[in-house]
Amino acid sequence: MRIIFLFVVFFFSFCFVFQVQSTNIGTIKLDYILNKTNSYILFINEIEEYKKLIENKIKVKENILIEENNEIENSSLILNDAEINKRILIHQEKLSRFQDEINEYNKIIKDNIDKNRSKIIRRIAQISRDIATKENLHIILTENSYLLSSEDIDISNKVIELINLENIKLDFVK
Repeated sequence: MRIIFLFVVFFFSFCFVFQVQSTNIGTIKLDYILNKTNSYILFINEIEEYKKLIENKIKVKENILIEENNEIENSSLILNDAEINKRILIHQEKLSRFQDEINEYNKIIKDNIDKNRSKIIRRIAQISRDIATKENLHIILTENSYLLSSEDIDISNKVIELINLENIKLDFVK
């Protein structure tokens, strides 16, 4: 009987000493937040305008290169092999420069998106940290870190609301 009494006392005292604390969890949908952030939307629109402008320039140059290629093919019956090979070599150099130009445009776009996306994500992290402190959240997970969650613990809309109150300057360097 004494052993049972000691066991019960020990068990309850152990439970009170080592109280189990719950972990408060929040979730965010990063892509959703990015797509709803006013500054990022404006930046992406600026990128799209730049891409349209570049696509038009590229299309003109591409048509010129196609025309030159057709001229080379049509003149193959008239010109000797040395002259044809010379024109082909010049045309291939132009094609190479054209491809380098396209690669440079793509690099400009990618670098700008990466830089500004990182800037917004850093701000999202700070806002999430502030919300976590205010709401006593111990951990915040992104949509890539969990399979399923309740909408009750999602703080994405709170983050969007706060980030859109700010005027975050995103730069597009051409």
